[in-house]
Amino acid sequence: MLTHDELELFRRQGWVLLPGFLAADLTELTAELGRVFPSNEQYWAEPDKFPQLRGGQFDSVRTIPTGIPRLDLLPFQERFRSIAEQLTGSADLRIMRGGYQAKFTDAADFGQILHLDYTNHTLVVLPEGDASTMVGFFAYFSEVTKDTGPTMVVSHEHTRHVADTHLRREEWADVYAHEEPLLCGPGTLLVYDYRTFHRGSALTGARARRVTLSFAYGVAAPWHGFYSWPNRADEPDVGRLIAWLSPRERSLIGFPRPGDDYWTAETIEAVARRYPGFDGMPYLSAGRSSGQPR
Repeated sequence: MLTHDELELFRRQGWVLLPGFLAADLTELTAELGRVFPSNEQYWAEPDKFPQLRGGQFDSVRTIPTGIPRLDLLPFQERFRSIAEQLTGSADLRIMRGGYQAKFTDAADFGQILHLDYTNHTLVVLPEGDASTMVGFFAYFSEVTKDTGPTMVVSHEHTRHVADTHLRREEWADVYAHEEPLLCGPGTLLVYDYRTFHRGSALTGARARRVTLSFAYGVAAPWHGFYSWPNRADEPDVGRLIAWLSPRERSLIGFPRPGDDYWTAETIEAVARRYPGFDGMPYLSAGRSSGQPR
C-alpha cells in the first residue's frame, strides 16, 4: 500500500512514482523479457530483423498472456492489488488490460498527444472524488531519461478546467506548458489515476531503448470493459494463464468467485473442458458448503 505521503501526492497531482518497487525481481524479470524482446545490442546489430517491433507505435506491445509465467502473473500480485484497493476503495476489482512493450529509437513515431486512458474501457466519464474507479500502472525495466521517451504527465492542479479527453497541442498550449517528464531508474513503478493527462514521448537518443509493462485495475462496474481478455480466450496461452491463477486471481479477469451462484457441477465441468488444467475443486467445495445446487 501507499504511505500517507505517497497517497497525498497521488491525490493532489494524479500520480506517484515508487522507485525500486520491482528491484528485488528486476534481474529475473529482465531475463524473462529477453525471451520476448531483443536486447539493445541484438536489435541495433540488425534492426531489419525485427519488423514486428517497427511500424505503428503499438506494434511492439505484447499483451498478456505471453506464455511466460513470471511475466504473465506479475500484475496479479497482491502488492499491486492492495494499492488498487486503497486507491479505489473497493476490493471487487478487475484487471482491465496488461501488456509489455519495447520501444527503440525510430522504430515508430512514439510521440502522443496528452490524453486520458479511461476511454479504452468505458463509454461514460469517470466520476470525480478521492477514489478513482480505474488505476493505471507502469513498470519500467530500463532507465528512463529525457532521451528514452519518458512518460509526460500534467498534474490535476492544472487540468481541473479541462473537459476533453484528448488534447491537441495547438488548442491546449496552456496545459502542455505544465507537462513534466517522469525520469526514473529501472525497477520503478508509476501509479496513476486514470483521470490524469499524460502521453508517451519520442525516443530521441541514438540507439535508445525503453522496456515497460503497463496494466490497469478497475472496480467491477457494468460500465467498465476489458481490453484484451475475452477476445483472446481461445488462445492456448490464455488457457494456461487461467490454469496458473488462483480463484482470487481469476476473479480479476472476470471469473465469478467461489460461492457465486454461477458455479454448479455443470458449469465447473464445462469450464474445465474449455480450459485444460483448470482446477474446479475450490468452486465445487464452496458451492457445497454454501448449499448451492450441484
